[in-house]
Order: sequence, then C-alpha cells, then structure tokens
Amino acid sequence: AVTVTATPSSCYSFANWMENGGVVSTSAGYSFTVTANRALVANFTQTTNAIWTSASPLAGGWTSGGGNVPCGSSTTVLATPYAGYSFANWTENGTVVSTSASYTFTASANRTLVANFTSTGASPTATTTSPSNVSSNVATSNGSVIPNGYATTAYFQYGTTTAYGSTTASQSAGSGTTAVSTSAGVSGLAASTTYHYRLVASNSMGTSYGADMSFTTSAPPPPPAPARTGGSLPSGARREW
Repeated sequence: AVTVTATPSSCYSFANWMENGGVVSTSAGYSFTVTANRALVANFTQTTNAIWTSASPLAGGWTSGGGNVPCGSSTTVLATPYAGYSFANWTENGTVVSTSASYTFTASANRTLVANFTSTGASPTATTTSPSNVSSNVATSNGSVIPNGYATTAYFQYGTTTAYGSTTASQSAGSGTTAVSTSAGVSGLAASTTYHYRLVASNSMGTSYGADMSFTTSAPPPPPAPARTGGSLPSGARREW
C-alpha cells in the first residue's frame, strides 16, 4: 500500500483528492494499493477569517470594514468619529495596534478590534450671580451660561437649604461660545426667610452647577391702620373731644 499526504499552506485547508475529475478521498492522508499508474490531484480551499469591529464609547463614532474576509488578504477597517469626538486608536485585547483611523493589515486570523474615541466637546459653564427684585414673597434668580458650542438648557434650583428641593422652568441657552444671561422669577416665597439658589446648565457633554448663593426675603408690610370715623350729629349739635 502507498500513502500520499496533502499538507495545506497557511490560509488554506485540504478539501479532497481527485483523479480524472472524481473524488477518490477526503482524507489528507490517502492510502491505496498500487495496481496502475495514477494521477492524483490534492484540492485545497482558501480559509476565511472573521474581523469584528466596535466603537468605544458607542456615542463616539462608528466602524466599517469588518466581516468575513479571505485569509491572507489585505483588509482595511475604518473608524469615523461623530461630532464632538476624535479618533484615538485601534486596540485588540487592550493593546494598541494602530493609531490610524484607516487601519490596513493582512488577515491571517480572526480578530476583534475596538476603535477608541475621545470627546472634544465640553459641558457648559454655569455661573450664579446676585439676585434681584427681592421682596417679601418674590425674587429673581440670575446667572450666566456659556454653552461651549452645544445646545444647552438651564434652570435654577432653590430652597431654604442647599438641598434646594424646587426648580424653575428649563430654558434654552442656545449653542454659542459666549456667555448668555439667564434669569428666572420665583414667587410664593415666605417673608423674612433665607433662600439658597444656584444655576444648573446641561448639554450633550454633561451638566454643570453654578455656585450656591442666597437671599433673604423682606418682612411683610404692616397691615393698614383702621380708618377713624365718627357718627353724624343732629342739626345744630356739636361734638366735643
């Protein structure tokens, strides 16, 4: 008996032995008894590799170019950041493998690649300023917001302690890069009472808090004095005091 052996090269796997167009064996080691001349062909198939890609964080961007690719082929994966983020690097098992957003390599094994992005944006800047129009039961909270380029909303927290407990209605501060004045009137306050307040501003990059400030409402006005009146006198009479 004679044994012929087929050994695949890298990125290939053995398929079968064929003779005259017909399969004679699916074993890489084919044994047979020699009874005549034979012309055997070992057939191989190219293997594929799975290339998985993902983004970190998911909000940072998206990836393309992964999937099943022929082993030994040149493969390119691409990382594209979303607004407010920039590409940092590609990592595999926590190790940096490329700092190029377009990463080209020879596929020789399955790979799990992570595109890492970093934020280029900033949360808004919130500044609490002095109150105005403070009376016995109303006051106006004031502040300013710098949106830092992202759509930003702002409101005030207020209450008799720094735990606050109440808020004003949210209002838009726009998406600019310069300070925007923000005010909110508060009513229904108790007289002769100290209140704390601060400005809160939020955008897609985060939330910022202004410093705590306080004001004290004034005492309630005194009640009006009762009117002094006297009864009418008969004609010719006079009143003595």
